[in-house]
Amino acid sequence: MRFSNWRRFTAIAVVAALCAGFVLSFAPSLASRASAQSEERIREFDVTLNVSVSGDLEVTEVITYDFGSADRHGILRDIPVRFHYDSTYDRLYRLEVLEVSSETAPDQYTREDIGGGVTELRIGDPDRTISGEHTYRIRYRVEGALNGFTDHDELYWNATGNNWGVPIDHATVVVQMPAAIQDSLCFAGPTGANTQCDAASVSASTATFMHSGLRSYEGVTIVAGIPTGVVPTPEPILVERWSIERAFSLTPFTIGATAILSLLVIGGIARTLWIVGRDRRWSGSLVDARFGTPSGSDERVPLFEGGPFPVEYSPPGELRPGLIGTLRDEVAHPLDVTATIIDLATRHYLRIEEVTTSGFLRDKTDWKLIRMDPQPREPLLAYERKLMDALFEDGDEVEISSLRRKFRARLQSVQEALYEEMVTRGWYRRSPQRTRNTWLAVGLVALAVSVGVFIFAIAQTKWAIVPIPLIIGSIALVAGHNATPARTAKGSSTLRRVRGFERFIGSAELYRARFAEQSRIFYDYLPYAIVFGLTDEWAKAFEGLQDLPEADWYTGTTGHLAAFTLADNLTRFTQESAGAIAATPASSGSSGFGGGGFSGGGGGGGGGGSW
Repeated sequence: MRFSNWRRFTAIAVVAALCAGFVLSFAPSLASRASAQSEERIREFDVTLNVSVSGDLEVTEVITYDFGSADRHGILRDIPVRFHYDSTYDRLYRLEVLEVSSETAPDQYTREDIGGGVTELRIGDPDRTISGEHTYRIRYRVEGALNGFTDHDELYWNATGNNWGVPIDHATVVVQMPAAIQDSLCFAGPTGANTQCDAASVSASTATFMHSGLRSYEGVTIVAGIPTGVVPTPEPILVERWSIERAFSLTPFTIGATAILSLLVIGGIARTLWIVGRDRRWSGSLVDARFGTPSGSDERVPLFEGGPFPVEYSPPGELRPGLIGTLRDEVAHPLDVTATIIDLATRHYLRIEEVTTSGFLRDKTDWKLIRMDPQPREPLLAYERKLMDALFEDGDEVEISSLRRKFRARLQSVQEALYEEMVTRGWYRRSPQRTRNTWLAVGLVALAVSVGVFIFAIAQTKWAIVPIPLIIGSIALVAGHNATPARTAKGSSTLRRVRGFERFIGSAELYRARFAEQSRIFYDYLPYAIVFGLTDEWAKAFEGLQDLPEADWYTGTTGHLAAFTLADNLTRFTQESAGAIAATPASSGSSGFGGGGFSGGGGGGGGGGSW
């Protein structure tokens, strides 16, 4: 036990020694940095404040900065240009830099708004360091510096700034006014101090103030007054401060503009959807709308026009189910593709075999597709050929489960072929998918622009409510992009006949007696029932018919299947297949006089340091 405690004590001692060594290794550099920083100071800070007859203020600062032994690039001069004026407005001082120079140090500079209403001059060469004592001359003009009162005009100015992180050994401020100075004051010390400066003198239009021994974050502020009328009446440059209430101001203008813009947006979107997305139809009677007119003239389909749709007892124009499904809702769904698989099976281009695989908890049902070679062989449509090639890309047999997460790209090519077939047949002037994508892009661009305008309006104006209708309209355009594809008159005519055929499938039980003589029709029209979502209704019409032939294109696990059972199996096949083929791969203005003045008050100020 003693040995164990001794070993533990030894380990702790070693770790402590290592930590102490690590800290001590950095101590000299840390001490050196602290020492270097403490050596920095401003030896002389001479300021000349010259007020012209125009009322502008020209400031000349001569700063003798001692960097000590520290290696620095130069100095920073932070000049405040924006102050809180009252509860609503900020006061601006327009700043124009006239000169930055030094005879002993690099005098290149950059100007940057560093926030908080402060402009920073970064003087020096980023690729060169200096040390010791150097003198910088900074000259700039300020507009809006004077304060106007009923009995005098006044310059209330923080000459050196109170935000220097180094001491100022000696400061001199010379004020030159365009008329004899009536009164003057000088304050020195930290912000809020009203200690008088060491020395002050006034001679006609010139006042001179001096103070020594300013510590870090202490400065000199002066006040000098002249009679009114010498310079143009001083008016502070005021800008309204941002607030959420200001941004969303409710004024007659903003309310009116918002209302007008709302009407324009609503009207524009409605007109766009009417012109771009409204289906065409043959002009004339309902018969003309269904079969066309001799003149071939067409018009937009009236609003709220519905049926009637006379019953069609067979697919119009022998259209395949994939085409009918896409024409109905303008979208080539995976369901339309799986219905095409079943349609190809009923036409003996492939066979569907139901297979059972053992699962962890229960057996799972899968389906195998086997390529066939029907005789005689009728030509396939382009999208059907693409589908056959996509299904059997890896061989003549494929299980539906194996298509999951790898069929997505192939599915898209089949869907594109379906859309192109819509155009080829004259049902659409342009692919519905491309039309949707175009208007989706237009809506997204409009949304991005309107949001940008909205953000700008919030930040810079009082009209933030005005762009809101643009945002709502853009969102409506994005949401309604699916309604932009428009069928041609030929497409609308075909759709009417498709609706009639859909009526037949949905009410098939009324024609049950006819099916006894056409038992094969159950299989031929089953893919259409799947597309219409009427599989149960279609199967029910054949329930109990004894002469229903066996589906030689579908092999189940229980032998011969009744109509309802086969329909149920194919419904599950359709759902599983659609899920598999569509699965995505992983992947300030106060006065300085009358007790209101103090060090750090007035305009000007700021501070700086080295870098």
